[in-house]
Amino acid sequence: MIAIILTNSMKNLMGLNTRASNVKFHLDGPARNDPGFLAQCIADLNLLRKADLIISDVSHVIVTGGPGGPGETVSPLRVVAGTDPVAIDTYCALQIGFLPEDVLTIEKGYQHKLGEKDLSKLIIVEE
Repeated sequence: MIAIILTNSMKNLMGLNTRASNVKFHLDGPARNDPGFLAQCIADLNLLRKADLIISDVSHVIVTGGPGGPGETVSPLRVVAGTDPVAIDTYCALQIGFLPEDVLTIEKGYQHKLGEKDLSKLIIVEE
């Protein structure tokens, strides 16, 4: 398993944190930027307030060297909307070539019952 932190709907809530809280998310784990600790913090944060609407622009995405790059990019040319952060992150992960089971925030969010990771259980409308 590859430990990926996807900067998408669930991680987006870190924008509501104070800088001090974000520093703790990144530094208070067993190692600096520990993926497991960071994913747990992000999933825990999502327990506080579920988004009413999530809109994710997956037009052009950096997939290596993120978030600041430089790195490889992909261009799925999609905009995704919904209310389930786990489903949105799962769908977007697949669009950019990541396996959802490798994205730690998806697994932690699913364990917290924040949403559904099995897209076959959902109604997805594509245009």
